[in-house]
Amino acid sequence: TLNFNNQFSLSPPTPFLRDYRGNTLDYFLSAITLQQTMKFGAEAIFRKSFFFAQVGGDYIQSKNAYYFNSVNWTNVDNPLIDVYKLTGRTGVNFKHLVGVVSYQFTSINEELRYIPQHQASIRFALKTGLFKDGRLKSILGFDAYILSAHKRLVYSPSMGAFEIAALNTQESLPGFYSLGCFANFNVNQFRFFVRMDNISYYWVNKRIPIIEGYYYPLPQFKLGISETINWYKKNLS
Repeated sequence: TLNFNNQFSLSPPTPFLRDYRGNTLDYFLSAITLQQTMKFGAEAIFRKSFFFAQVGGDYIQSKNAYYFNSVNWTNVDNPLIDVYKLTGRTGVNFKHLVGVVSYQFTSINEELRYIPQHQASIRFALKTGLFKDGRLKSILGFDAYILSAHKRLVYSPSMGAFEIAALNTQESLPGFYSLGCFANFNVNQFRFFVRMDNISYYWVNKRIPIIEGYYYPLPQFKLGISETINWYKKNLS
């Protein structure tokens, strides 16, 4: 399967769209430079029985993008932003085994490199059945992602915005990785699941910033039960 996509837009920048009606004293429509976005992309997908592979690429260009500089929204000294992305993904779903590996390479202006050049992820799981005739179907597995070195965005809680301008003077900080594990148990439409994220918190450097001032997150434990609507339709009709 081959897919192609493209996008071209000229629009008022997001902060003006969001704030103009409530702040007409500071913003004048005649002074707003339209933001231009252009994107071209393509991908190829191959599927054969239990195996699949996917490769793709995107080119994204942005002009006159406004950013928050700790005081005002501005597009002064904001360079043309060019982003190139290449992605690859492959995996198998065969009998008792599920495995998926993905990788993404991103090239962006050096002074604005808040997106890691290299991103990779992996998921591995085992499918099995428990009790008589394997009635309790289960999936047990783990996943992980890795991000290479990149600059950290500065977040302004009062404005609900990231400060892109601060990136120009920053050095790239080390990348990081995160591990998680999960288990799903199914009987007909009933599903019970449990998941734990950020297990790697227990041994990584806990002062690694995810964004400026916000550090490696604590482990998160999730537990839940779900039932599909089909069961209710069948039993209540």
